[in-house]
Amino acid sequence: MRARSHSCRSCRDLRASRHLHASPWTDHHERRSRRPVGSSRFAARSRRPARMSAVRDLRQTDQPVPRRMQRSEGAASAQFRVVDARTRLQRLHQSGCLKLRFPRLPRQQAEAILINSSGGLTGGDRLAQDFTVAAGADLTVTTQACERIYRASGGDTAHVTTRATLEAKARLAWLPQETILFDGGRVRRTLEVEAAPDARFLLCESLILGRELMGESVTAGHFHDRWRVRLGGRLV
Repeated sequence: MRARSHSCRSCRDLRASRHLHASPWTDHHERRSRRPVGSSRFAARSRRPARMSAVRDLRQTDQPVPRRMQRSEGAASAQFRVVDARTRLQRLHQSGCLKLRFPRLPRQQAEAILINSSGGLTGGDRLAQDFTVAAGADLTVTTQACERIYRASGGDTAHVTTRATLEAKARLAWLPQETILFDGGRVRRTLEVEAAPDARFLLCESLILGRELMGESVTAGHFHDRWRVRLGGRLV
């Protein structure tokens, strides 16, 4: 006996609504099932690359963008004050390739060691360092190794800015290791000191033009060093 299908009005409306709101997934597979025998989806895709090829041709005619070389940037700032008759670090900020280390010493003075993790300076590099020595504090600043100024490309210049502030009866010894200037190196350094009238400080900077024992010599380069020292607000 053949079964009769249920065909009430509500069921017919439900089937009609399902047909009108078919999901994209179902519609996609229905279109694939109606694809003629022997056809390929790659043939359908071959109609689209015209716009892509036009974009590719435009890119080939564009002017090349000049490549910017990677540069090193670093900043370090430290403040020292007297605590229990010893000079101690009060505040520290460091970023980029410039770092500070503080060895433990069996004396009342403090020591700060500057480290340039980039290994040297070349055109376009920038370093900024700032030290504040509070009243009665005693600080010595040096470097881990000699600073190297390598050959600059494109005429760019490396910049190093140092600033020191000394309050009443503060003492500072600025004793970095030598700076080695290689052939073609370019650097511009600035050292500014603001000291109270009764503060004491010792500043020493050494410059070496190439490494003679390595057979190096400097025939061209640029070295600009500017010092500004103010004692009690007056330029010395």
